[in-house]
Amino acid sequence: MALKDNITLLTLFALWYLGNYYYNIYNKVALNEAGGKTGPHAYTISCVQLGIGSAYAILVWILTFNPISMARQSLPKTSVSDLVSVTGVAIWSALAHLGSVLAMNAGSVAFGQIVKAAEPVFAAVVNTFIYGKPPSVAKAFMLPVIVLGVAIACLKPDKEGNYKLDFEVVAVIAGSFANLCAAFKGSENARLMSAPGLKERIGSVGNQF
Repeated sequence: MALKDNITLLTLFALWYLGNYYYNIYNKVALNEAGGKTGPHAYTISCVQLGIGSAYAILVWILTFNPISMARQSLPKTSVSDLVSVTGVAIWSALAHLGSVLAMNAGSVAFGQIVKAAEPVFAAVVNTFIYGKPPSVAKAFMLPVIVLGVAIACLKPDKEGNYKLDFEVVAVIAGSFANLCAAFKGSENARLMSAPGLKERIGSVGNQF
């Protein structure tokens, strides 16, 4: 890979990390303003976020230009059957997003990210037992490390200085639900993109997203 491509990749990764950082903070602020754990609007906030993303995608297709990637992006040349096939992945993606928002609403921003860090474990289980595609040996050896890291991150000192597991049950359930849906989304997306000609009809990674 050329130096220019490396710099571009690192820049985009840094921007993604920065955007994700501020998204989590403002997402938590919005959830707190809507009532926090006892508020009824977490589902509404999640749906509004997806709606804004959809509106942005429509605007990009109208303009045939994506200001984020600074590249031309045309409307996919998909058929009705293609759209039906994509619906399953879209549902899993929406449910994964909802679970993440609910997890953040139930716990702290940091704890929500701790639970999300276990997503590779869920992906490995789903791929192995549902799709018959177990991870490689190297990836399998990393799974206990991920589990251990998540467990250590959940340890909090009490007043006596002893470390104990400290977590929000609702946040764990919601985050695990998000991880499970994300695992199915990834597997279904890989299966979908293997369909002959679909990737070409969609046209770009931006359109696929």
